[in-house]
Amino acid sequence: MVIAYRPETTAQAVEYLARGDVAIFAGGTDIMVGDKPVCRSFKGEPSAMLFIDAIDELKTLSDNSKTITVGAGLSLTELENDHRVPKLLRDSILQVAAPGVRNCATMGGNVCNASPAADTLPILYLLDTQVVVSSVNGKITFPIEQFIKGPGITQLTSSDLLTQLVIPKTEFSHTFYRKVGTRCANALTKVSIVGAANIQNGLLSDWRVAFGAVGPTVVRDQQIESLLIGKPVAWLKQHHNIQSIIEAYKAKISPLSDQRSTATYRLRTSLKLLEKWLTELSDG
Repeated sequence: MVIAYRPETTAQAVEYLARGDVAIFAGGTDIMVGDKPVCRSFKGEPSAMLFIDAIDELKTLSDNSKTITVGAGLSLTELENDHRVPKLLRDSILQVAAPGVRNCATMGGNVCNASPAADTLPILYLLDTQVVVSSVNGKITFPIEQFIKGPGITQLTSSDLLTQLVIPKTEFSHTFYRKVGTRCANALTKVSIVGAANIQNGLLSDWRVAFGAVGPTVVRDQQIESLLIGKPVAWLKQHHNIQSIIEAYKAKISPLSDQRSTATYRLRTSLKLLEKWLTELSDG
């Protein structure tokens, strides 16, 4: 028999998790389609299920002048409808599955699932999101690129609970987002790309790009990004300069072939979308 726990506070939740052999149930959208007896994120059959839907602390969104703090238990629909959430993130949420799934799926669950093809993750990487994890020993914060270690693999231990995402408030003058799927809606991702930039006095004062579904985790390389920061926008009008950036990312992208797409298609498409983003940016 599986025991059910339904705590009302984070403190209660981590106490239950500390007992061991407990699987977390948030929105349930991954558990219901998992290829394990319970879910993909839990190895084997747990002795208990932890239902976290009654924890109000996980369903709050707050902001200040520098950051937005998102409770891990907020549904994707709730975030989609809150205009304090960065528009790039709201746009990506609209690409997630169907409305019924978004009504149940939580942002915390989306992150913990750690799928390289997740629609929201490239934006979270691009925005330098921090992930807050709680346990009976206290809280620890990870940059999202350190929290996610591989497909379905995170820093979470069996006694940890992801409680918050902290997203820096950053204004961009130019943004770019594309998702490639088999159809225009309710489709799994073949390739995705998100870009953001700021142009001041004809110079790139900030430039970022992140790719989804082209590697074991989201691909973002801040070392390559730094090569563009400070460059005149006119620099991008030279075709060979754009090609040098494309070649740099070509060495970083390592897609696989699977039932959704081929590695060749993913590589070519991601680089073409990068070229489109750079070309659009060169036009100011």
